[in-house]
Amino acid sequence: MTYNRSEILKAAWADAKNVFTFLGYARHQLRSLFAAALRKAWAKAKEAARTAARSVESIRAQIVAMENADRLGWDGMQKLSALRTVLAEAKAREAAQRPALARAA
Repeated sequence: MTYNRSEILKAAWADAKNVFTFLGYARHQLRSLFAAALRKAWAKAKEAARTAARSVESIRAQIVAMENADRLGWDGMQKLSALRTVLAEAKAREAAQRPALARAA
């Protein structure tokens, strides 16, 4: 699996720059801000790669489990929305693979 390191670094730099600008950190703190933003960007990229590799059934099961939870909260609703988007992408990916499998048989 390959990651687009350029996009990860750009996202981390943009995040660090926004935090630096809006929260008024001192210049000598920029290095630690960038380090934290870079860790966050890598974690986000790895999570996206893991989610993209999942099957439709496992995504659907996680969606059902979240929908049946007593409380979701704001983060839960955002994650549920992201899972629904990933489900649509996984369905499209599996539909694209089916004709290829049928032709090979």
